[in-house]
Amino acid sequence: MKTTALTSFVTSWICVTASAAAASYVITEIQTHENYAAGLSGITERGAVVGTLSDDDDDSIAFLWKNGSLQEIGRLSRGQGYFDILGINRREEIIGDFNGTNNRAFLWQTGTVQYLGSLGGSSAVAYGINDHGDIVGASTLAGDNTWHPFLYRKATMVDLGVFGGRDAFAFAINNKRQVVIEHQNETGNRLAVYDDGDFRIIGKIGNWTTGQAINQAGHIVGECEGVVEPGKHAFYYDGQRLIDLHVPGETFSGSRSINNRDEIVGSWGIEGRIGSRGGGFLYRNGVRTEISELLPTGSGWSVLSADYVNDAGQIAGVGVRDGVRRFYLLTPLKP
Repeated sequence: MKTTALTSFVTSWICVTASAAAASYVITEIQTHENYAAGLSGITERGAVVGTLSDDDDDSIAFLWKNGSLQEIGRLSRGQGYFDILGINRREEIIGDFNGTNNRAFLWQTGTVQYLGSLGGSSAVAYGINDHGDIVGASTLAGDNTWHPFLYRKATMVDLGVFGGRDAFAFAINNKRQVVIEHQNETGNRLAVYDDGDFRIIGKIGNWTTGQAINQAGHIVGECEGVVEPGKHAFYYDGQRLIDLHVPGETFSGSRSINNRDEIVGSWGIEGRIGSRGGGFLYRNGVRTEISELLPTGSGWSVLSADYVNDAGQIAGVGVRDGVRRFYLLTPLKP
């Protein structure tokens, strides 16, 4: 395996404001009955969405929503643990972990749950899946003292190694099998990419940078430590530069999704003496637009987050309507 330092990266601070020039969208509620909308975990190219719910008994419910119908794919009662759904691919294969006494990585396919095992330790988490069914994540080794990234392919879990670091985690994989790695050492967490045995350290903003998603061009989004302003910031790696997408004045921001048109969605929040507020954003062509500006007039929605975007430009997130926390799907109207 080769280790190559990428020395040409430039850290950029992007001060952007919302743009009113936005496409027209229609908003659809992702119906979840009376359950509490806990969080979303992915979207397919056809607009199918996965996530988790909680009910009045505090059960943890994993679901798949598509074509207006909600399918429950797993339920754990309070005290058993909870599901952490973490991804879905084009074939509607769903990955995540069951968090009970230990973390157990799993793959859900058409009603069947398959546990992936581990690299010798008691815990493993599946963080990313591509359209070929390749899965990446992290597992403890025997003794549970260190975490290594893994690639699960053809029913085999392969240890990708830590490349001289202390721990490492694999968070995302594209269809070219490029893997986003969080590489940890004594200087903090660095963004890296594993590509067929070649390991490239991209760098970091602040003391840490964690990638959450990668598109087919190898462009990455995630979260980093702020430099100009402290806190968690959204970032974008465009193949050459690490770009801070944070807007001054926000307490935090982050991104978990980028599509193959380099459209990025993320969320932000502001905490103050009179309470907190937040929202979502769409970043494309160097401009950051508030999701609230994309909502149809008189929709009755307010946006809490923008979590995922697919190649069709559909955006899934969490909002509030009629005082109730709900999931939404924004679909651009064809011109």
